Amino acid sequence: RSGLDIENNTQRVLEEVADRVIDWARIGITEDQTAGIAPIRKVDGRDGKPGLAWEVESLGQAAVVALVRAALDARLPEQLARVREREAQQRADMEARLA
Repeated sequence: RSGLDIENNTQRVLEEVADRVIDWARIGITEDQTAGIAPIRKVDGRDGKPGLAWEVESLGQAAVVALVRAALDARLPEQLARVREREAQQRADMEARLA
């Protein structure tokens, strides 16, 4: 529950600062990705109930960046690599015309 409170507050603050509604999507780790990661015991400070948690940070920075990048890339209307290839070709064409 407390993670949802943090998320909701983060979304609210970002929307206030951006002065617009943000199309918000949650990403996380799957059960398969927790293999080899020891869970930690956490107690919810609001109700005192203990539980196990697998924190995304346990994957390491490179893995977290890859997860976020994949989630963002999946939301693009066109693969970024193709856009960059087209841009490079257009630049080369324009440079040839201006030479």
